[in-house]
Amino acid sequence: MPKANKSDNCINDLKPAIRVNHTWNTIWVPYLYEKLSFCEYQQTRSYPKMHSYGHHVKSLELLSIEWNNLAFLLNFTTSLHSLFLHCTKLSTLQPQELAEITPQLRVLHITLKQHSLKPLECQMTPVSAFKHLEDFYWNVLTDVRIDDILFVLKSCSQLQSLALTINLLVEELDEAKVEEIDGIKSSSLVADAVPELVKVDDDGWTSTSLRVLSWVSMPFRASSWNSVMLGPRQSCLDDSKQPHPCVRRLFQHTPNLKKVKISGEGNFGPQDWDCMFDNQASVQEIELDLRVSVIGRGFQVSDSGYLNAVSRSCPNLKKFIAKLIPPTTDEAFAEVMRVNHGLQMVSVKHTEFGDLALHQLARLPPTLTSAGSSHSLVELDVEGCLHITSHSAIEILENCPLLRSLNLLGTRAGTIELFKGCKPWPCAKVLERLHMDIQPLDYQPRPYGVGWRQANLPPLKPYTLEDQELIRERLCSFTSLLGLELGGDAMTSEILEDFSFAPKLRKVVLFVPVKSNDYSSSIIQKAGEMAQERGAALFPNWIVAGGFSYISSRGVYFINAVINKDGHLVF
Repeated sequence: MPKANKSDNCINDLKPAIRVNHTWNTIWVPYLYEKLSFCEYQQTRSYPKMHSYGHHVKSLELLSIEWNNLAFLLNFTTSLHSLFLHCTKLSTLQPQELAEITPQLRVLHITLKQHSLKPLECQMTPVSAFKHLEDFYWNVLTDVRIDDILFVLKSCSQLQSLALTINLLVEELDEAKVEEIDGIKSSSLVADAVPELVKVDDDGWTSTSLRVLSWVSMPFRASSWNSVMLGPRQSCLDDSKQPHPCVRRLFQHTPNLKKVKISGEGNFGPQDWDCMFDNQASVQEIELDLRVSVIGRGFQVSDSGYLNAVSRSCPNLKKFIAKLIPPTTDEAFAEVMRVNHGLQMVSVKHTEFGDLALHQLARLPPTLTSAGSSHSLVELDVEGCLHITSHSAIEILENCPLLRSLNLLGTRAGTIELFKGCKPWPCAKVLERLHMDIQPLDYQPRPYGVGWRQANLPPLKPYTLEDQELIRERLCSFTSLLGLELGGDAMTSEILEDFSFAPKLRKVVLFVPVKSNDYSSSIIQKAGEMAQERGAALFPNWIVAGGFSYISSRGVYFINAVINKDGHLVF
C-alpha cells in the first residue's frame, strides 16, 4: 500500500466526524471516500456499506488485483476518473473492456506483472478506446511498437501526459515474434481475441494536446535502468547520419510538448538527441536522469551531445533538472544557461556544473536594466557540484532576489569568501530553504567512497571569532527561513546559538565535526550525548534527535530538530 501523505492524514482526521450526527455524515462522507486504495482486493473481503458510497469514489489505486475483482469494483464506482493499477495481469483486450465500464476515465496508470510477458499479451492499442484520457502511464518490460504508441496518441485527442517504461522501442516485432502471433491467430479459439498489428499513417495529423512526455526508469527495481532502448533499424540502413526512425516518428507528431523527462540507461545517438529537441521551442521543462554513460548504437556518445541539443533547440526553459548524468563539461552547461533567460528552477546534483555555468545563470537578462524586472530564478540545487566556488555563488545571492530555495551542500562555495563584502543579498528576505557547508578557505573535496579508517583527513581549521561573527551576521539575514541545514569542516556549534532571527523556522539540521579523529566507542557516545544536550538547549519544546555519524569520512555529531511532526514537509 502507498505511504500516507498529508492528504491521507487529513482524510483520517475526518473519520471521527462522520459519526457525530447525520448532517456531519452527509457533509464529510464524499471527501472520505474520494480516494480508495486496496492491496490484493477480493470480492469476498469487500465492505458491504462501501457499495452505497461508490459514486463518491473518484480515484482508485489497486495492487495485485485479478480481473474479475477489478471489474467488480469498477461497476459501482460510477464517478471514477483516476485508476492506478500496480502489478496487474491484463490481457491485450481487457483495457478495451475497462473503457466500456469506465468511459469517463481521465487518468490511467498501468504496471503489468513482469513475468515473461510477450508483445501479444500486452499490446497498448486497446487503450485508444479511452476517448477522454488525459494522463496515461504504461509500464511493461517487453517490446513495444512505435505504431502502437502513435495509435494511442492519434486516437486519444485529449491526452496531455504520456509516460512509458518499456523494454525496447521497435519499428516492427522480429520475425520469431510475428510468427508466434500468426500461429496464435490461426487458432479459431482465440482468433477474435487477438487484435491486428496497427500501422499508423504519418501524414496529416499531430498530437496537439500532448504536453508531457516521460521515458522513466522501472520503479522498485534499481537494476532496471533501461527504460527505453531503441531496437535495431528496419527502415533505414544508415544509422550514423540519421536519427532512429522510432525517435523521428514519435517527436514529429508531438510539436507542443512542455515537459520532456528521460531517465535510465538508453542507447541514444547524437542524432537522436537532436531529433528529440528539434523544433521543440515550446518545451519549458527538461528532466534528465541518465544514471550511467549513454552508449550509442556501437559507439560512445560525445560527452555533451544531449546538452548541446538542448541548448540549440530549447531557449524557453523554466525548469532544468539533470542528475547523475554521463560526464559532460561546465562549458556545455553554461551554454544551456546562456540561451535560457527565464529559468526558474535549476537542479544539477553531482554533475560537472561549475562556476562558468553558474555565472551564466546568475547574469541579468540582456533586455533588462537595473530599473526593470529582476532575475527569475526561484530554486537552485547544485549539491555535489565540486567545481562551484564562492565566486559564482556570490553572484547568485546578489542577483537573484526571488530565490526561495538554495542547496550548496558538497560544493566549495561555503568558505569565508562567500560571507565577506558589504553588498546586500536581495534574496535574504525571501529565502525559505538553505542547505550549505561552512568550509575552510583551502577546502578540497575528499575522494568519494574512501573509508574513514583509511582516509587521510586534514586537520580541522575553524574560523576566528571575527570570521564566525561575519558568517553569523550573513546567516541571520535570512529572516524568512522555513528549513535550514548546515555542516562542513569549519562548522562549529558557536556559529549559530540563537535561531530567533527566523520566526517561521520549522526544521533545522546541523552537522558539527568532532575534533578527535579517534572515533572510539567512548568518543562516539560522548558526541551523541553532546548532540542531545546541545539540541535540547537550542530548540526547547521542539522534537529533537541527535547522535553521531560520518560525513565525507569525518565523524560529526548531528542535531535534527523539527517544530512539529509535519516539519519534514519543509525539506
